[in-house]
Amino acid sequence: MAIIGKIREKQGLIITVVGVALILFVIPVDKIWSSITGQGVEQPIGEIYEEPIYDSEWNYEKKVDQQIINYKNQLYQAGMETTVSDEITEQIKHQTWQEMVVDTLLYMELEKIGIDVCDKELNEGLLNYADPIPSYLTEQDQFKDGFGEFSVDSFATIMGKYISNRMQTAEGKRELKIGLEDQLKTDRTRKKYQKMVQYGMVATTKDAHRNFIEENSKANIKYVFANYSTIPDEEISVSDKELKKYYNDHRYEKKWKQQTDLRSFKYVVFSIEPSEKDNSEALADMERLKSGFANAVNDSMFVVHNAATPIVKQTQYGEVPSGNWGMEPFIAKGTEYPAEVLTQLETASAGDVIGPFIQLRQVKLMKVREVVEVPEAYVRHILVNAAAGLEEGEMAAKKATADSISNALQRDSSLFATLADKYNEDPGHATNSGYYTWFGKGKMVPEFEDFSFNGAVGGIKVVKTTYGFHIVQVMGQRSQKAPLLATIDAIVTPSKPTKDQLYADLALPFYEACKKSGIDKAAEKAKEENPTLGIIPVENVRLDYPSMGALGKNLNVLKWAFNNEKGSVMEPEYISEEQLIVCALTSVTHEGDPEFSGTAELMRPEVIKEKKVAMLKKQVASLRGIDAIAQELGQTTQNAEVALSYNNIANDENKPQEGALIGEIFGMSTGTVSAPIAGKDGMYIVVVENKTVAASPTDLSVNKGIVTGELRAEVETRLVGALFEHAKVKDWRMKRTVMQNN
Repeated sequence: MAIIGKIREKQGLIITVVGVALILFVIPVDKIWSSITGQGVEQPIGEIYEEPIYDSEWNYEKKVDQQIINYKNQLYQAGMETTVSDEITEQIKHQTWQEMVVDTLLYMELEKIGIDVCDKELNEGLLNYADPIPSYLTEQDQFKDGFGEFSVDSFATIMGKYISNRMQTAEGKRELKIGLEDQLKTDRTRKKYQKMVQYGMVATTKDAHRNFIEENSKANIKYVFANYSTIPDEEISVSDKELKKYYNDHRYEKKWKQQTDLRSFKYVVFSIEPSEKDNSEALADMERLKSGFANAVNDSMFVVHNAATPIVKQTQYGEVPSGNWGMEPFIAKGTEYPAEVLTQLETASAGDVIGPFIQLRQVKLMKVREVVEVPEAYVRHILVNAAAGLEEGEMAAKKATADSISNALQRDSSLFATLADKYNEDPGHATNSGYYTWFGKGKMVPEFEDFSFNGAVGGIKVVKTTYGFHIVQVMGQRSQKAPLLATIDAIVTPSKPTKDQLYADLALPFYEACKKSGIDKAAEKAKEENPTLGIIPVENVRLDYPSMGALGKNLNVLKWAFNNEKGSVMEPEYISEEQLIVCALTSVTHEGDPEFSGTAELMRPEVIKEKKVAMLKKQVASLRGIDAIAQELGQTTQNAEVALSYNNIANDENKPQEGALIGEIFGMSTGTVSAPIAGKDGMYIVVVENKTVAASPTDLSVNKGIVTGELRAEVETRLVGALFEHAKVKDWRMKRTVMQNN
């Protein structure tokens, strides 16, 4: 009765609560909030210590915008183009995010511990070589000497005057505190925290003992390695039952717990080429400019106002004089222009307009400004490679070789081809007797060019360049008439009707076929008419830091991938003006404990590996000698000396860590052939020929120092990562953008 009585007493409250709950059930809370504030519910951009981070509190977007403005100002001050690429923008965003998270984590740590820096530490630290001045000060040009190095004297002098001037006014004192003292104090406090963590790392006697044993225990082995890649993946079939068993056996292993959502998909690209009508219209548009171009008084300005790329081109005849926008000397036969255009250029006179014509998706119209004489040279050479960085003795030896070859050719130049084939180290001309056929000025490095154009025909000389010593013989010199051209160009792009037709005729039917039979079968069928069509796989795209290869961070594709189920097909999507794609979602993996549906495809390679190991083991099961095993596997036996401290047999940081393999080697008896050992990239069979297991010395002080040093060095590289992991930092910036129901 007491409980019933309490319910009756609170009946009004319960009704109210139930009423509110019903309202919330019917009307989502975000809509209520939106009606009150005029805004939607703010989605967090991340999480620290399982607490959400909101942009309204962090001002992340505002700080990114400010950093981009700062970057543009730097470009402007350096006299560079102030356009910021998508890649740089992403770098700025990531750096801003990282700095904000690190600032937050370090602030929380310092607040908990209570670390501070007193005035004495701050002042002494400025000019203390043992505690270097922060890079934001040392990189300032005004603090550098004549050699570009940071100068303590310059720093002390300039900063002394700066501080003295600022201390004269209250505003100056405030600027000094905010601009220098607070920033420096923060830097010093963080360094003190880092030093505290570092000096808290001290090796134990057990650590030292292990270090000595690992470094001094050695084994000489003979082994066979069979890479798993020797068995193609296509030969291994994996059933759903086998995948399910692997999932049940391994699902709780740490590596399968997903830190973020993952998606995998395949896509096919349809390229859109301009139609004949598009080409005709582009030619007609350019034809309308022909009369105006022919009668233009200022060709350069006409080019600037009408060309898609009104630039001065660097050609084999050198750069055109500045001010002649769009001008380029005529390029010889066999190069970029169509044959009929080359024929017209050979007989063209000043004022002639040639074109329009289409070349490499560009429509062009060219006007001959004037016909000029351009010098050309024809040489052959032998390069004795002597790039910068050689010791003085090595350089002298190279020079002596070059002089010896030159002297031999001075006596008998008919030997040139023979000596070039034997001694020439120019990779581009090592097999053609060293010939450089007719070329114009600006093509070669200055020293080589000077002798080619100014040396006597038939003359031979040793020419030193940054590449080494060239033995050059001038075969000929001439002048060629060449028209100086002003060029108007425009890009020929597919029109909307052309794009619509490809969409309707190819992309849309392929999309429907994918929905019906899957992208693999649809692509196989489509290849009958379009043999170049190929499927491009995109594996394990992360939600927090997505990367989709050639697709970059296409938001439409990302939103489709992260808001649909496995097997979904995306309607044809334009990824550029000239490309359409159709995507099929092949794998969906959710954050947290793995679900079979999302983890199966991630586990498939491991199941394939296990089956390959079983196949290789079966192949050598009846064999005993290691040489016979190597012959059966089509491999050769190898020898190695390994230490117990090694991560793998080669102790190569670029190879997978095989700690279990090293452990098995030192647990084996000498002379016995091991059972097959499954590694990460392949299978090993090992024979230990001899082994030395070190006994621990009485004095381990050296090893204590080594391990302590290693531990403290690790702090510098791993401290921030450890703080991130401890705080369970999650980056939800992209999730907020991509997920529709987050």
